Amino acid sequence: MRSVRWGVRADLFFLFPAFLPPVLSPAKSLNFAFMSAKRLILVLCLISSLRGTGQIQYTRDFTARLRSAGLELSLPDSTWYKVHLPCEDVYNRYDLCLVSETDSADLKYLILDALQTNKIFSPQVHFMNKAANLATNADNQWMRTRSFNSRFIQDSLRADWAGELSFTPKLSITSRRYGKLFGIYREETGMAYVVLFYNHEFPGFNEHLHSVFFKFPRPDKAE
Repeated sequence: MRSVRWGVRADLFFLFPAFLPPVLSPAKSLNFAFMSAKRLILVLCLISSLRGTGQIQYTRDFTARLRSAGLELSLPDSTWYKVHLPCEDVYNRYDLCLVSETDSADLKYLILDALQTNKIFSPQVHFMNKAANLATNADNQWMRTRSFNSRFIQDSLRADWAGELSFTPKLSITSRRYGKLFGIYREETGMAYVVLFYNHEFPGFNEHLHSVFFKFPRPDKAE
């Protein structure tokens, strides 16, 4: 976001030049003050809009993928993630890969648009097939599922289905010790996967995992 702040600061210098006329009539002074205040309000609105959408921090292709599936991304500005390339492993190709060396974590997103979602017979089966590409099948490792109540799925995620799985990841795809897979699905709209690889739990890591949701409720669910 630093580049954004520098750009705004440059605009401020342009909007308020250092060299002003030494003497202004009362009418001209009032007009100049009014125009300056108006420009300042416009700049502040620009800053606010830039801060209000986390998508601007990431790639245009990923933002387009989110929109094509009717999805929204919400990550706090305080996160330490940076975009990481290449964005694929032996089994999977993702739409966005983020890495945080501070939290020893990797966050990956895969988005399916309406056309791809219409080919999914069962989101539960599709989810477990995706998990099979991530989790080790060693006998001494563990796997744990988590279910969500229908109110959270419909009201918070605005989805038809959601699932979560905790697992031990395959050594061939990451050096992190633990993995979580989160998926949400809405018929004829889209499906999203979020993968979190990490070495230890850190503040807000569940919020990072659950950082995607459908932007608008279904027409029949709207109040």
